[in-house]
Amino acid sequence: MKKKAFATVVILMFIIVFGFIVVDFYKSLRYEVNYALPQVRIEFPYDAAPLSKDYWIEKCKAEVVDADGIRRSATMDVNVKGRGNSTFAKPKRPYNIKLDEPMSLLGLPPRKRYVLLANFFDHSLMRHALAFEVARQTSLASTTPQGCFVELVVNDESQGVYYLCERAKDMVS
Repeated sequence: MKKKAFATVVILMFIIVFGFIVVDFYKSLRYEVNYALPQVRIEFPYDAAPLSKDYWIEKCKAEVVDADGIRRSATMDVNVKGRGNSTFAKPKRPYNIKLDEPMSLLGLPPRKRYVLLANFFDHSLMRHALAFEVARQTSLASTTPQGCFVELVVNDESQGVYYLCERAKDMVS
């Protein structure tokens, strides 16, 4: 009986001592990380987002805000419509954006049209970015869209993380 009690006390002492070491180690690892993303802010002329992928909603106001909170574009008029097939019916919808004239957004090449990919079925949000990066490392580099992650804000409500990129149709040379 004394051996069991002694073993139990030794194990409990080890757990207590080891626990303090782990807690101290964890405290020393604390650091601050900034997860801010650039924002694409879109204001629709009415409160609803596009309910159609066939018709453009005209006269929407849009602006691009950098991750530091600095506005990178003047407020511009854009046309927006939905895009996609299976993803368009989901709560987080992808969108097409049409500008009045070609413009560079967040360092992307100047284009008149961009897409906002929702990545609804990709919980890592990395599938498009990774596939495009791999394609850029091959002979497909000239026809691979460039893009970046953004937070989409529609009518002052965050819609989550989207992938802003060039349309693949515009990449065909």
